[in-house]
Amino acid sequence: RCIVRNADDVQARVRNLSENATRQNISTPDLAWGIYQLHCTATSNGKPMTIAKIASLIGMSDSHVSHLLTIMSKCKPAITKKWRSMPKALSVLSMYSVALLPKADQDAAFAALLLPAEAKKDPTTESRKQGSWVDHAKAKAYSIGAIIGQLEAHNLIDTSDLDFSKHIDL
Repeated sequence: RCIVRNADDVQARVRNLSENATRQNISTPDLAWGIYQLHCTATSNGKPMTIAKIASLIGMSDSHVSHLLTIMSKCKPAITKKWRSMPKALSVLSMYSVALLPKADQDAAFAALLLPAEAKKDPTTESRKQGSWVDHAKAKAYSIGAIIGQLEAHNLIDTSDLDFSKHIDL
């Protein structure tokens, strides 16, 4: 069985991205690419969408969508292509830091991000072990934040009264 729907390019991308964003196994770089494609299609069709609108449509926080869109729009295409093809993607915050750099500095910064991943394979120093733990904790916190954003976007929870600042500092 199939359902045939009439939709323009923007509506089709919104539906596709919304369905894919709720999958557990979609990679963050692929999600970023989908958000970027939606943004570009909507803009070129004269229907630009705000970050808040995209975030609400796919059930994610505004800041998460903003970071992903910034990565895809400001990083060199060769860098985002490598990010999308990596077996284990670099964190969004790491990629976001590259995106904020001038394009002339992005290749070196991206290469530097890849070096710690290689160094972690050699657990002979305590600093490398510490770095691995910190990276794991950041990744876990980020994934929990994305889940909270999805729950809030679907009006299942309300975090407006919560103060996470003391936990972020920790």
